[in-house]
Amino acid sequence: AACSAKQFQYFYTCNLFFWLAGSLQLDFKDLQVVFDHLDHERHGFVTTEDFLKGLSEWSHQNFLGKQPQLKDMQKKKEPSLYQSPSPDFLEEVDSEEKKHFLTLMESLGADNLLQDQTEIWKLWMELRYREPHLLGNLEEFVAKVTLQIRQAQEEKESLELTLKKIVDHNQEVQHLYEEMEHQIIQERERLRSEASFQGLLGLCTLAGCFQQIFQGVQTLTQRSSLIFVIRDLKHRRLKPSI
Repeated sequence: AACSAKQFQYFYTCNLFFWLAGSLQLDFKDLQVVFDHLDHERHGFVTTEDFLKGLSEWSHQNFLGKQPQLKDMQKKKEPSLYQSPSPDFLEEVDSEEKKHFLTLMESLGADNLLQDQTEIWKLWMELRYREPHLLGNLEEFVAKVTLQIRQAQEEKESLELTLKKIVDHNQEVQHLYEEMEHQIIQERERLRSEASFQGLLGLCTLAGCFQQIFQGVQTLTQRSSLIFVIRDLKHRRLKPSI
């Protein structure tokens, strides 16, 4: 219902009529006939006065009992923009609305980011029929949420890439460290082998020196013995015989 600022009258639209169907205990089809009968000038709304007057007449004549007046109203009823759609058409409308909703989600970039769109779909449908002026707010909200989710995903991907680079760098450093450690071990073994060889070579040289000294001493001993023998022989030759 909307209120006129000048006349302070309430107006009932066709959509609001359908919403009141539960309270009026009228079938949507019959309610459409009633609405079209009251809105004979096809303004798309009726005043509170006309509504109460019509409601009194309907209650008095019991529209739900399929009174002749209702049948006459149905015969005289012209096609209306507010005619209640058939179930098949409702399915088509739902399909079109669903398509429109999915197109909207795609335009907002939320089709791939929001996996479960059921609640948004329900809220969108409710606002579309009851508060259409709030649809823009909903779309703006979904756009902001979608943008925040996309930014969060980009930050997540950037963080994952940074972490991957750090892991790769650490693995490379670890590989270089292991390679250097292996080279150090090899160099240590080489130096140890060289030191052992040099030590062995030194021992061999020292043994050779000892051998030379021993041979020299032996030669000197032999020479000394030979000189002693020669002297002894000379001494014997020079001694007179008795």
